[in-house]
Amino acid sequence: MLNRPPHSYIHQGDTLPALTGTLQNIDRSTVDLTGCTVSLELTEMATGVITSLPATIINDGTLGQVAHQWQSGETDVSGAYFYHWLVVWPGPTRPESFPNDSRGLVLVVTPS
Repeated sequence: MLNRPPHSYIHQGDTLPALTGTLQNIDRSTVDLTGCTVSLELTEMATGVITSLPATIINDGTLGQVAHQWQSGETDVSGAYFYHWLVVWPGPTRPESFPNDSRGLVLVVTPS
């Protein structure tokens, strides 16, 4: 799960604000991200093209807070995208997507 409204908006070409979220388990407890790596995965709704972007764990990993700071070029194409955070747990490659329930998160890049 994710403690965040399901829709986010950013203007085409903007790099602020960062996309952030607080990851939660299905029981709504905060996900402990200590030792994990996190990425942001975007799926363009019109084409199905998937883009994986780096994300960071904010502050203490036990708080479950993540962010992606937009880089130049990443918001150049307007459109609608599904997105989720992909956590890779320590040890053997063990990825898990958040939210991990049936809710879809939507990012809209609006034309400038």
